[in-house]
Amino acid sequence: MPKKKPPPRGSQRPGGRTEDIRKAVALAVLKLIKEGNFDFSLQDVVRRAGVHRTTVYERWPDRAALLAEALTEHTSRFEIKLTGDWQRDLKKIGLGLRDFFSDPTEKAMNIAQALSSGTEFSHLAHRQWDVVYQDLGSSLRAAQARGDVRADIDSTLVIHMLVATILSLIVFDKQRPSDKTVTALVQHLIFACLPNEDISRAAPNKRHSQVTPRKSAS
Repeated sequence: MPKKKPPPRGSQRPGGRTEDIRKAVALAVLKLIKEGNFDFSLQDVVRRAGVHRTTVYERWPDRAALLAEALTEHTSRFEIKLTGDWQRDLKKIGLGLRDFFSDPTEKAMNIAQALSSGTEFSHLAHRQWDVVYQDLGSSLRAAQARGDVRADIDSTLVIHMLVATILSLIVFDKQRPSDKTVTALVQHLIFACLPNEDISRAAPNKRHSQVTPRKSAS
């Protein structure tokens, strides 16, 4: 019976040693950032992760590679399943962002980043989150194509406005926004996105109810 060929170097089944090493390194970097150590060295990561120095140097040759790995691991924990209903999706996104940004580790990282003068981490974080924001705006763009959202609306900017408001309340005001606060914020954004002919149908005294989009003319 012929012997099976060994898997290529560096390839492992999910949960194998390669993945364990990747995760250990990513978590080590995240912990260093959480502690406010943005100027960590590769040796700091080696000690914290308990991984051989050669392994780290081969796979992550510089700080930028380590930061990118850590941020990929971190943002992978944030996931919103969109329904295709842009108004409900926007509320789900708002509540999901509130919960994620309120996590102690995420909160500490954002506070440390706000107080840091370093630009490398900020640049990589923005680049990583921009991909997430693009995905989150897909439901809004689909509604835009249907005519349910104004054509001049920038879907990514809407997500950024949601993020910035929620993040500032958590980081600077040191409060976790309530469901009511997040819903009110989302309703303001929905109102701003509606086509002009739909605005008159959005009753001001029912701000927390969903606005039903008009039917397209046949």
